Amino acid sequence: MELSTNQRGFGVAAAIPAELIAPLAKAAEQAGYSTFWVNDTPGSDGIQALQLAAAETSNIRLAVGVIPLDRRSPAAIAKRVQKANLPIERLVIGIGAGGAQMGSLDLVERGIVEIQELTGSRVAVGALGMKMIGLAGELAAGVILNWLTPQWAKQSVEVARGFDRPEPIEIIGYVRTALEESRTRLELEADRYASFPAYASHFRRMGVPAIETCATGSSELIATSLTASDAVFDETVVRAIVVAETLDSYLAVLHAGRPA
Repeated sequence: MELSTNQRGFGVAAAIPAELIAPLAKAAEQAGYSTFWVNDTPGSDGIQALQLAAAETSNIRLAVGVIPLDRRSPAAIAKRVQKANLPIERLVIGIGAGGAQMGSLDLVERGIVEIQELTGSRVAVGALGMKMIGLAGELAAGVILNWLTPQWAKQSVEVARGFDRPEPIEIIGYVRTALEESRTRLELEADRYASFPAYASHFRRMGVPAIETCATGSSELIATSLTASDAVFDETVVRAIVVAETLDSYLAVLHAGRPA
């Protein structure tokens, strides 16, 4: 599938009730989203979730982000993708260093090369620091940026695009998105990330609390926030945060953040 810029993706955690995945993927495709994203969170299987999504869709890209390479090897990821029989032309595999400290850049570099060779899929790298963003810019098909204001994202975009390559890197920006009734749940998510040392330093550098990188409030406020992100990212991912794990709750966010 060809790279499309200035698009919206819709994202959920792979750990949400399995019966919600297929109808949400179908609704995202019908609403004009470019990609359906699932997060490979602990205790869940993002690739299995994409298998459910693939069965009910035909055109939307299917993406998992990000699989931690300190817990799953490239060979294990490739085997899982092949077993799920996912449509490679629609697939994006997001990877990251996970909890690895020493040698994280080497770990991800090997992961990019091996997964591309073993699966033929596009590989995107979840990156926070500039060195990892630069690695993605040099070798990966995409970079996944998280918890950034549009203003601060511009520096990361410049680093990722600072390489002479035959195909431009895709800049993917996750934006946690919640309607007003789910703001407390969003604040808990923001506080959880701010408790991690690497992210705490990240928010201090920006000089903004985590919650200010999110899109929240009425549908109108969410639309305004996401439009600002669209100006920076090739794909803005509407990462849905809801207070109730129901189809209607997720659909409300999906429609609030849908592409114009």
